[in-house]
Amino acid sequence: MLADIIVVAVIAGYCIYVIKKHHDQKKSGGCTGSCAGCAGCASCHPSTPDSKVK
Repeated sequence: MLADIIVVAVIAGYCIYVIKKHHDQKKSGGCTGSCAGCAGCASCHPSTPDSKVK
């Protein structure tokens, strides 16, 4: 019983950590990891100039 509570607390704590980290990255304008493919975050932030395009 106590072990189950500890496991649930650890999982919940990790979920809160991941959500907070994602929120902080999104708030700061950094890459959130939600961009798919090889384009990475460049496709998510079209206002950012691409250094490869001339």
